[in-house]
Amino acid sequence: MHIEWKKRTFSQNYNFYANGEYTGHMLFKLLPNRALVNLADQKYLIEISNSFSPKAQIIDLTNKKLLGGIKPYGFMRIKATILLHKKTFYWKRNNVFQSKWSIKNEEGQLVMFSSSYKKGELTIHNQTEELLLLSGIFLTNRLRQMAF
Repeated sequence: MHIEWKKRTFSQNYNFYANGEYTGHMLFKLLPNRALVNLADQKYLIEISNSFSPKAQIIDLTNKKLLGGIKPYGFMRIKATILLHKKTFYWKRNNVFQSKWSIKNEEGQLVMFSSSYKKGELTIHNQTEELLLLSGIFLTNRLRQMAF
């Protein structure tokens, strides 16, 4: 499925489109720090477990199942480890403006890349790639919240 995502300039929320048709959204809530996602027929929650830890859980709300987690690290938390389906991925911010990011797999191969904070597009082949995209957007938005 070909996915596009867009957000307005001062909004924290994203809309998703598949082949030009609206297919869902990602709504950010500051307190508690979470993102509710509705994408196609799936509903997810990405939530920081508590205010003292930057770790987040990725939960499938449709099937009531924990799918993985996100653990930011490094100075200013500009890197993160994403655990999904017993695989480890590495997210990294690629520029000082917090608009470019990439995700690599355990072998260091590029899996996903975004070159804009406000919009982007990717072809998604499976649930893991879908969750990586959502994780990348979540982390980018979280960094921007911390900066302002």
